[in-house]
Amino acid sequence: AKAGGTIRQSYYCTHHKDANSTHRKPEPGMILEAARDHDLDLSRSVFVGDTETDAQAARAAGVGTFILVLSGKFAGRPDAATDRGRFPVPPDHVCADLSEAVTWIETHQSF
Repeated sequence: AKAGGTIRQSYYCTHHKDANSTHRKPEPGMILEAARDHDLDLSRSVFVGDTETDAQAARAAGVGTFILVLSGKFAGRPDAATDRGRFPVPPDHVCADLSEAVTWIETHQSF
């Protein structure tokens, strides 16, 4: 918000992992719902996440760029991004944290 950004809405899933929900990651349901709600072109969108399921959901939804941040599950583990068991399709970019991801997006994307 400080630089002019706005969070329009947040999405979260309350379904148990055994509920077989299309909204629980790695399923792309929440991303697809957000795209419909806000008329987003996912192929021109960026998804920032910190887990394998974030990457899987973003890829399944057709998000154009996935950035892995190493401030969550993989904090201090830059090697995680090259682990093909965890990330069969490698992240498009790896950042130390959300702040670095925002800076990368601002300098590499044209919207």
